[in-house]
Amino acid sequence: PAWTKLALWSQVEFEKIIYLDVDVLLLGNIDHMASFPGDTFSPEVCNFPPCDESKTPAGINVGIMVIGPSLTRFGQLLEYTNRRAAHLELVASNSNLSFAYGRRWLGSAEQSFLREFWEDALNASIQEPNVQRRGWNWTYASYIEPRACERQHERWRKERARGETHSVSSPGVSAPPGTCEPGRVSVMSRRYNARPADCGRCPLESLRPLIVHYACTRKPHEEPRNNWLHLTWCRGRNDSVLCHPCL
Repeated sequence: PAWTKLALWSQVEFEKIIYLDVDVLLLGNIDHMASFPGDTFSPEVCNFPPCDESKTPAGINVGIMVIGPSLTRFGQLLEYTNRRAAHLELVASNSNLSFAYGRRWLGSAEQSFLREFWEDALNASIQEPNVQRRGWNWTYASYIEPRACERQHERWRKERARGETHSVSSPGVSAPPGTCEPGRVSVMSRRYNARPADCGRCPLESLRPLIVHYACTRKPHEEPRNNWLHLTWCRGRNDSVLCHPCL
């Protein structure tokens, strides 16, 4: 079912789509997210840095997205799907490559797919800990991210050193230096993809979380609320319940 998220780009009867996973909790009004650029992604929710404005979140999470529907983009996604399927078929026919790279290529369904599509097809890395992602007291940021092109250039140099035109054992595309134009990235801050424990651990007056995402934890609808008060990860020093405000 996760792959059906890709069909969001085909829903061109809508100008914008604010997509939310079912395991999120809204703590405030999010109408203003409709003003975010199309294809704005939220940061990773499972591996956030400590609550420190100097820290830079990284990664992406497809549980919260602002989508800009486009048949052109949807066509690009389908074309990329066919290209990746052909590469995976080659890997599957070689037991050594399959063991070493199969999981890396498959990743985590739509999340890895979108991350690698942006990198390979749009020359933009939506997962880098760019300095413009530092802190959390902001809405969204759009910027040019060069590291996808840098990795394409590095793959090209390695392939030439090995005498290859393309290595099936190296996921991603390659490009000669100077031929890759970096793409634009749009990401939202941690306020829109906070962890449950952030509600009690981070300074609420500055974090002001609007969306709490119960990814990588038990879901709030899976058991009685009182059970959560005794979870190890939910408790802090002096036996305080860190995630209590989110419950």
